[in-house]
Amino acid sequence: MMSESNNFKLLLTIDFEEQRRLEKAGFPKEAIDESLRGTYRIIDLFERLGIKATWFTTAAIGLADTKIFKRLVDSGQEIALHALHDRDDYNKMTEDKARKRLEKAKNIVEAISGQKTVGFRAPRFQHPSLKIIKDLGFQYDSSLHPSPMPGRYSGKGKLVPHVDEESGLTVLPVSVVPGLRLPLSWIWFRMLPKGYMKWGASLVEANFDYLCLYFHPWDFVNLSKYKSCLPAGFTIGGKNAINDMEDFLKWGLEKGWKSMTIQEYLD
Repeated sequence: MMSESNNFKLLLTIDFEEQRRLEKAGFPKEAIDESLRGTYRIIDLFERLGIKATWFTTAAIGLADTKIFKRLVDSGQEIALHALHDRDDYNKMTEDKARKRLEKAKNIVEAISGQKTVGFRAPRFQHPSLKIIKDLGFQYDSSLHPSPMPGRYSGKGKLVPHVDEESGLTVLPVSVVPGLRLPLSWIWFRMLPKGYMKWGASLVEANFDYLCLYFHPWDFVNLSKYKSCLPAGFTIGGKNAINDMEDFLKWGLEKGWKSMTIQEYLD
């Protein structure tokens, strides 16, 4: 039965990337393989439930498994750009270097997917000049996480889509709990009780017309065997996360949420 919330949009996003910290710890093959293992679990679930998501993709992970792109495209997923590699840090690059790496990555991802990439999200939400992103032909940026996390996110910025005055680029923020600006995605989804996620999502639903969450493919695999080389929290809940995601998605769909890509929402 469709509820009164059937105009509410679910914008699921996946940062489709290699597990950078595993690579840094000396596991370059596992950094790719574990992420791809999680990818197949996610797309199996999405296809079963009719979920369309936006996949912010690195060129590195794309080149590792070109076949998955056909499956993503065929199931109605949006392919957007993440970076050339997840270790890219635009804060430490000149604008010229950032532009060149992004242009190269965009060309690779578009060639593999057959889709024009119109969306961008920077690794760790640390984007270069939005003017560069606009100049490269992107229509929107989703590198804003308006939750106060010391050392990671400033907690500043609007909670709704808006046009950046300087660049003219559309910015679509990740959703946070209104008022408190508590986070809802990624590690918090895995570590906190289901009740927290549903409470936070319900508050977003009461105040806005969309819920934008982000995850990584490696969120949905058991990384406990790498516990000694990963920060606390990276290995918690992984093996159960796909079941928790299914429960959460079914709960939202039963409420009448409509799943769509960011590009579809902005259009």
